Amino acid sequence: MSYIKGKYILAPLFLALLVSLLSCLKNSEPKTFAIIEGSISNSNKNNFILISNYQSWDSVYIDKTNTFSYKLETDSGNYFLLKFEDKELKLFLTPNDTLGILIDSNKLIYNKNAQHVNRYLLNKEKLNSNALGSITTLFNLKPNEFISRIDSIFNHHESLLTHLSIQNNYIPACFSNLEKNSLLYEKSQLLLEYASMSPNNYLIDKSRYFYFLENLTINDSGMLNIPSFFYFLDAYVNWLTNKETTGKGELFAHEYALIEMQVISRKFATGLIKDKLLYNALSEHIKFKGYKNSELLFKTFEFQCGNKALKEKVTEPYESYLSLNKGKKAPDFSIIDINSAEYSLLNFKGKFVYVDVWATWCKPCIEEAPYFEALKEKYKHKNIEFVSISIDKKKEKWLKYCTQNDKSHNQFWIEDAKAFLDAYYIKTIPHFILIDEHGNIIKANANRPSDNDNEWLEDVDDKVEV
Repeated sequence: MSYIKGKYILAPLFLALLVSLLSCLKNSEPKTFAIIEGSISNSNKNNFILISNYQSWDSVYIDKTNTFSYKLETDSGNYFLLKFEDKELKLFLTPNDTLGILIDSNKLIYNKNAQHVNRYLLNKEKLNSNALGSITTLFNLKPNEFISRIDSIFNHHESLLTHLSIQNNYIPACFSNLEKNSLLYEKSQLLLEYASMSPNNYLIDKSRYFYFLENLTINDSGMLNIPSFFYFLDAYVNWLTNKETTGKGELFAHEYALIEMQVISRKFATGLIKDKLLYNALSEHIKFKGYKNSELLFKTFEFQCGNKALKEKVTEPYESYLSLNKGKKAPDFSIIDINSAEYSLLNFKGKFVYVDVWATWCKPCIEEAPYFEALKEKYKHKNIEFVSISIDKKKEKWLKYCTQNDKSHNQFWIEDAKAFLDAYYIKTIPHFILIDEHGNIIKANANRPSDNDNEWLEDVDDKVEV
């Protein structure tokens, strides 16, 4: 089991690998390929395998005969991650390799060409799993105990790697150097994350503990083909940002992200590493917090990032989000009420609509509900509908909650929650949307009812009595 970006990854216990490894030196010839093929037995859960180069994932289809084949474009020896069901395995592939995989319930077999590199990687995962244990237990150790533990583990890895390199002439030439650096940055990541997250970090001897940082390279883009190098950089940026924000009080998520991007711009030279870290900081913020208050983040990214492809990748969705600006047509949706009657946005045409997107499992949503209900009661004479839309996966849970809490008016459940959330670029809940009487967006990310910033409701016309 290895420690990657804040979580442990379990290596599969039941994999049989047949690998033929050739040179891993970069080619000056046109791009070459590695082929991954094999079969699966004793599993009917999934019909695909995932393979990653640590930049993106590709799906490999398993056909009716339980076999699969995949052609991977590569021009150098590199690490890859294979995933099937809940199992993951770290691999090393080189150009022109043929990797044969048999996934079975009770076998683990290597041929003579594959057993050394990939058995080393598998044994490394197992050792990490047994020796490191859970991250909570590991980080609860006192500093001296923690350092002793990881020194012992990584010294053992280095010893095994040295033995592997000496004993086997057909180990890919670059694997030893790549793996030495991989071990260095894996260990360094743990040291930094302990300093940031351990409840015992106040006991760290700061005059000596961070000495390891002085011997690390952080601006060599040639190291980006080592996954643990970039994971370390991410942890390093988080550590630097935490240091900078200490004493500044509680920050909003977009404020923290801006400081993080400023730290990256100062610390890293212009180039691919800086660009990727900026992209990572911005995309992670958007992924978990959405686009609200992100205008300055995008301006900073546009100014600081020099990579055109990364700019397009992050700005194209943002431009789509901006299509939800004030005055744009609100995406329609289909919802049902507690009596199973179907509604859409058209049912509310001619009225303003204040939408509360929530779920029964969301504590902040439940806490916000009384404020929403209070506004609904206070402004019931206004030409506005207060609409609550649950995104609970199970309709029954929503119905039970409504019944137990005596909620019925304008309570709705949406079956295709993902399409709805994607259409409105909603990343977190509770989330509020304000739509005008013509079905156009006023605010796609409106204020919460508890913000005490609802004077706009006074300007809404009163209902016309019929």
